[in-house]
Amino acid sequence: MGSLWLYVDLTAREAFIYDITVLSEYRRRGLASEAIRLAENRARAAGCRRIALNVFAANKPAQVLYKKLGYCFVSHHMNKPL
Repeated sequence: MGSLWLYVDLTAREAFIYDITVLSEYRRRGLASEAIRLAENRARAAGCRRIALNVFAANKPAQVLYKKLGYCFVSHHMNKPL
């Protein structure tokens, strides 16, 4: 149905979600939200104080999901095609 890749840095006491994928036929069922909540619980149990992730500016559905789950923007990156 999908996967979530969670990295936990025990020294820094921080976690990072590198990737979350839900197969298209299983989307819009709350699976991504539940997977993120489980990742947050795992990180919390490991002693992490913060969890982070990246989201592309064009991925509006993901931004809506992450905001709903309490994530907020902390930086923006820009680039220029050459």
